[in-house]
Amino acid sequence: MDKIVRKILISFAAFFFIPGAGMVHGQAAYVNTQEGIYQISTGGGNCSQALITNGCGTDNNILSIAVYKDTIYYNTWTGELKRFKIGFPGSCETLLQGGPAYNGLTVDKNGIVYMTYQHLVRYDPYKHELSDLGTMPYVSAGDVMFFEDKLLMAGYDPYDWSTGIFEININDLSASKLYMSTPDFIGLLSYPTPCGSSRYFGLTCYNTGTTQLTELDLANKTIIGDACSIPLDILDAASITETGLDDKVTITDLQITKSCQSATGSVQINAVFPGAGTISYTLDNATTNTTGSFTGISAGSHKISAAAPGGTCMNDTAFTIAAPYKLVTSIEITNPDYCLNTPATVLIHASSVNAPVTFTLSNSGLSRTSGDFTGLHGGTYDFHIADAGGCMKDTTINIVENIPAGGCNDIFIPNAFTPNNDGKNDFFTIALPSSFKDISLQVFNRWGAAVCQATGNNLSWDGSYKGVQQPIGVYIYSLNYSDRNGNRKILKGTLTLIR
Repeated sequence: MDKIVRKILISFAAFFFIPGAGMVHGQAAYVNTQEGIYQISTGGGNCSQALITNGCGTDNNILSIAVYKDTIYYNTWTGELKRFKIGFPGSCETLLQGGPAYNGLTVDKNGIVYMTYQHLVRYDPYKHELSDLGTMPYVSAGDVMFFEDKLLMAGYDPYDWSTGIFEININDLSASKLYMSTPDFIGLLSYPTPCGSSRYFGLTCYNTGTTQLTELDLANKTIIGDACSIPLDILDAASITETGLDDKVTITDLQITKSCQSATGSVQINAVFPGAGTISYTLDNATTNTTGSFTGISAGSHKISAAAPGGTCMNDTAFTIAAPYKLVTSIEITNPDYCLNTPATVLIHASSVNAPVTFTLSNSGLSRTSGDFTGLHGGTYDFHIADAGGCMKDTTINIVENIPAGGCNDIFIPNAFTPNNDGKNDFFTIALPSSFKDISLQVFNRWGAAVCQATGNNLSWDGSYKGVQQPIGVYIYSLNYSDRNGNRKILKGTLTLIR
């Protein structure tokens, strides 16, 4: 059977060019011929291989392979997709049968399988769903792999037969493009550095019993040069880093929860590692779990370590739990002036160690990083204030429109009031336009003694003097002010106190 032109993806750790390096299970790379799957190891810069037990039994139709954590996937020339757990004979599962012979196979960081030739298909092993994503504008020469969340494929352009590595747009295949020009590689190799960044290689094989590896700088899209050779006619290769994740612990998320007034907080950390097993998390070199969830953490600086199974790789990150604090420190309100056509303003002052602080006017949905709100009118306004640490405060502000009872150019002075605390006419109140200035009021009893003195645009007397309720009767008032034109005026009259 003629060998299909193929791209090959391999992921190694402690693999090439490390004299005396031993074979580590979690870092092993696997290659396949049509008849078997081999584990690759190195020593002194030479590649060596050892036939492993196929968990699906003897199979002479192996076409391509992929590795996800502790599981090897492979498809066959007869259109089957199978998988087995490494080191567990009899763990074989047949996932698909009777399909095309796809010459490209890989797995993403979530364990979803992709297969290629000129079509791209996706297989979800959790739901057992197969999806045909369509025809690619390029043809696979062997295999696909992930690099920095990009799906890369060694192949050729069917219009001019030019070869290279192509970036396949999974969501829009027509938007796929040439990533870099290369020789006619049948495969790509992701070579993981233990607890570090992967190295990458292109593979060439001409059915001469040897497969050549050429090192690539994928980040800068350049070819470095020849590396070494493997004494096999390889059809494919794979390891845990073909998912695009380097052979190290990567922290993907850290969420801190802390209320403003609480003395303690909590944290949730998440990390990924391409190998099998469970990541463990340790807070401040003391408390360890596998959930990444920690509560009751005191205020101050802390450190969390995320460790790969067996502690082979570790990654640390620091965070801070803020001390208790009051988010909103003060609020300034300037009420609107109806006569001057001046809107209201609200200025909310906040202080937080977890900047930025966001201020949201819930009535309109307006959100900003400044607590200064202008152009407001009379009414009730709801504000939501929050900082980046999750501290929140809700407050309601009532704004009063200043509309004088006598109008914008008139003075309203009642001639009687009843200060008996029944909620009706309990105050002698004079309403003046806001444009009037330097306003003062004096109220005298019938003996000429001043029982009330007040200033401002809203003048009011509750019928008492020094805390003593004044008797019923007639009182004299004197109102002094400057009108909107600056003219100084005095108004005098009488009012009756009724109980």
